[in-house]
Amino acid sequence: MKKWILEDHADDWKNNVLGQCRSWLEAGDGLQARSMTRDLDWGIKVPLEGADGKVLYVWFDAPIGYISSTKEWAAEKGIDWQPYWKDQDTKLVHFIGKDNIVFHCIIFPAILKTHGGYVLPENVPANEFLNLEGEKNLHLA
Repeated sequence: MKKWILEDHADDWKNNVLGQCRSWLEAGDGLQARSMTRDLDWGIKVPLEGADGKVLYVWFDAPIGYISSTKEWAAEKGIDWQPYWKDQDTKLVHFIGKDNIVFHCIIFPAILKTHGGYVLPENVPANEFLNLEGEKNLHLA
């Protein structure tokens, strides 16, 4: 992941994306543990004994939903879903806010890479936030 992000995309990914990835990939002895659960009364419950009240953190499972929603859409249209996620000519771009950089640049691609056969994001042009009148708003510049 470190080579793919910090070397292979050094010239085409935004500095804020590379910087946040670098802080994760070069911290200590590699990637550190990250909690994938939250103590909430809503969400997908963790199906393990002793995990009462724990749900999966939404950004752990939401990117996987991108693929499942593509499968559902393709089934409704009677077309193959795989070219959208597995064809090496597919250009996958994630337009996100900066709070989701870690999931879209490291965690989700690691899942895709581990499973094999999926395209990885070509670019993740994450944007910054702008506070306007006391509110946090996505800044698209």
